[in-house]
Amino acid sequence: MCDKFTIMAQAVGIRIERNARGMAHYAHIDLTKYGEMLMPFFKEVGIEKEVSSYNKEYVKMIGQAEKDIKAGKGKKIAIADLWK
Repeated sequence: MCDKFTIMAQAVGIRIERNARGMAHYAHIDLTKYGEMLMPFFKEVGIEKEVSSYNKEYVKMIGQAEKDIKAGKGKKIAIADLWK
């Protein structure tokens, strides 16, 4: 992680990171272990699904490109020709 954060506490499946002032700043939780217990809380606060860090238009463009490739709308280029 970033050098201004120090891992201060760790339990199996849960890791708490504190900032330089010693205040809890992040909690990393293994949802495969605790997801069933936490999902009702996430729904209550409005987090019902995982949020992507990618731009929605970019994700849409990549999805369309994958569909185009499957439909045969692509062009194959030999690796040796990539920088020509």
